[in-house]
Amino acid sequence: YTLSLHDALPICASFKRGADVVVRWEGGCFLALVRSGDLALVPAFAGSIAQKVLDQRIHHPRATRRFVSVNVAAASLNPVAEKSCDILVQGVMRALQRAKGDREGRVAIARPEEVS
Repeated sequence: YTLSLHDALPICASFKRGADVVVRWEGGCFLALVRSGDLALVPAFAGSIAQKVLDQRIHHPRATRRFVSVNVAAASLNPVAEKSCDILVQGVMRALQRAKGDREGRVAIARPEEVS
């Protein structure tokens, strides 16, 4: 199941600052770029996004669970000239694979070594 733009509104609405950007990424993924933040707050924030989507109770015709749920991955990187944003995206993709494998939490934060 791929979230439609309408279904993804709770994701977009979670980001309120003018510098926050939410875009549709490959497949059914969305990518949010958020300038600065407290990394300690990210797991709870990511979990709240996943819960907002679940709370919409969007019927999923092929899932074991009856409703659409999402996996959320996050990474943090201080911008430096030597590092490419590809490193950040790769770290998030690795974390997303872990989130997909975790049936309970569905939230994963990229490890420091995954974005270095």
